[in-house]
Amino acid sequence: MFFAALLSSIVFVIARAAPISPPVEVSPSCTNLSQRRTFESIIYSCVATLAACTWVSVHPNIPGLEAGSFKIFLFRLKYMVMALIAPELLLTWAIRQWIVAGRLADKYRDHRWTRTHGFFLLMGGFALVENGELVETLSPERLETLTTDESRRKIGECGRNAGLDLDCECVA
Repeated sequence: MFFAALLSSIVFVIARAAPISPPVEVSPSCTNLSQRRTFESIIYSCVATLAACTWVSVHPNIPGLEAGSFKIFLFRLKYMVMALIAPELLLTWAIRQWIVAGRLADKYRDHRWTRTHGFFLLMGGFALVENGELVETLSPERLETLTTDESRRKIGECGRNAGLDLDCECVA
């Protein structure tokens, strides 16, 4: 203990501050501040960048049949604001969807479903079509009550062979 105290007192005696540098000359171009960015312009560009990045990064589910353009806009805006205020909520949402999609894949494993099929069902990608008209978007619960083994097999085939032009229909 004595040695540490002696060493620290020697360091304090020997230690010296670095010399203070002389003041720097201000460039004449810095005196005209009208050509510089203002605090408001910096804040505006930061907020605009955050809003644009958040708007692009949020991928909400497919809207239902009753949703109009304004309702879809408000839905996306709600998730954008939520992502700005509490981004961990979006992470929780994504983890929950990942777990549920895995459970759906396990549930329909004998029909060769994968986690992708589960995600597609969760996001509202499967729909009930009767006589060529869209009736409703299927939820996991509605799919369970509605489908038979044959229609589940058809949905699985549509998912494996899907191209952009493939129309996947499930008729009850």
